[in-house]
Amino acid sequence: MIGVSAKSSDEEIVREFFELFKTEWEFERPGVDYDVIVRSADDYGEKLNAKLIIFYGTDTSLTGSLRNVRSVCRDGRVLLFDKDRLPIYGTCLTFPGSSKTDLVDEFTGESVRMPLTQHEHQTVLWIGYDLWEEIRYLLLKGQPELHAEIPALELHIELLRGLFRQYNVAFAEVPSVPAGYNFIACLTHDVDHASIRAHKFDRTIAGFLYRAVIQSFFQFCTGRKSIGDLLRNWFAAISLPLVQLGLLPDIWNRFENYADIEKALPSTFFVVPKAGDPGRLRDGGKAPKPRAVRYRFAKICGQLCRLLHSGHEIALHGINAWLTAKDGTEERVELQYGIEDAGSAAIVGVRMHWLLYDESSPKALDDAGFDYDSTVGYNRTIGYRSGTCQVYKPLGTERLKELPLHVMDTALLFPCYMNCRPEEAKLKIRGLIANASRFGGVLTINWHDRSIAPERLWHRLYADILAELKDNGAWFATGSDAVAWFDKRRAFSFDSGSDASSKSVNALPGLTIKEHRPAQRPEPVELIYC
Repeated sequence: MIGVSAKSSDEEIVREFFELFKTEWEFERPGVDYDVIVRSADDYGEKLNAKLIIFYGTDTSLTGSLRNVRSVCRDGRVLLFDKDRLPIYGTCLTFPGSSKTDLVDEFTGESVRMPLTQHEHQTVLWIGYDLWEEIRYLLLKGQPELHAEIPALELHIELLRGLFRQYNVAFAEVPSVPAGYNFIACLTHDVDHASIRAHKFDRTIAGFLYRAVIQSFFQFCTGRKSIGDLLRNWFAAISLPLVQLGLLPDIWNRFENYADIEKALPSTFFVVPKAGDPGRLRDGGKAPKPRAVRYRFAKICGQLCRLLHSGHEIALHGINAWLTAKDGTEERVELQYGIEDAGSAAIVGVRMHWLLYDESSPKALDDAGFDYDSTVGYNRTIGYRSGTCQVYKPLGTERLKELPLHVMDTALLFPCYMNCRPEEAKLKIRGLIANASRFGGVLTINWHDRSIAPERLWHRLYADILAELKDNGAWFATGSDAVAWFDKRRAFSFDSGSDASSKSVNALPGLTIKEHRPAQRPEPVELIYC
């Protein structure tokens, strides 16, 4: 059992951290013997009874009472441990005199870990940063693009887990991995341009013609597009007047074709409930006009109903829902009303159009009745904005969960962003798949509705990514099913060995209990719990 002592202002952070590192723990109680105690460094000095005691903190005044200890305090470090790089966003304390070299500053090589006491019955360690402030920063503000590829929160868990094993602490945990799989894959599609006929002589059409005719030619010359793709794009551009007149099919109104590519794999479509509204900004001003979608919901309702009946999910692509609970409720009800004849389940998920979001948004979406949001990600790169592969509960919410967004096709492939060639894109995705296989959790991918149509033609790359996910043992889930599995894991109790018991929960993959018994055997033992 782990005992944790924390300030009252950190208690919500501590609870969420140990929902992600699902192991046996409690807030420290007087007179209870623990295997491990985790405390803030400003609690140092009291004699404690535990096999392993870990202090986190940056208070340099405490080092004056320690013999032969020097300390240096700086902001914004990157730490190295094993083969990983761990960015620290707050203040970090290093101990130049420490002999420990398994957690060091990348630039100076100075240790961030100081053994205070070490003998047969007890080890006391000081880690030179504030763990709870780091977790708070990741969940509230998120990582800058510079460190987007680093799952920082998972590495904080991995560091603590490694210390337990290093000092022979026996413990059990429930990994964020569905039984029988290696991780969860969540396929999503933002429906932003469901009809090219809805656009006349506007910037969207101008951009389409430029990319289909001119940019496609240059991409063909540089090997980024095949001759077949070039001819398809040129034909689409030439045929545009006939499409606008209704004499040829609408080239963008084909997002149902994702069902053919995914071949019975479930996915989630995020749909804007009304056309022509760019939305508002937090300061009350209007969002840029290009943010308004042009398709009318009624025109695609039949397609959405067919997707629902074939096992896909419809969720809200919000315009103003990120601002207030009233906006979120109105948009959710409007979308629900439009598809209720299909016998669909309630609209429980949301992702904001253009990923507009701030620190007040989780509470607004929570109060609006959403079960999950999937907005926290990057527009211009791919990776881990909140530093995690896992579904988590945003701070200050009651039931809302965050399904983090890790990959967006436009960020990966647009010339103004990462501008990856298909093979480069697959290498980037393989890195995220490797992290998902290592840490568990979910890999959430957003491939826009028009991305399989001219002028983008990114369908083959998407199919290749699906094949990679299958080959690496992913469980494919809609957004709501992925969140439901994490809710099932959150409901698990080590004391009672129980989890939530409803038909929907029990239909999900089981949980795995991993027992670390370093004194008896080097490798952990896994038990399946359904």
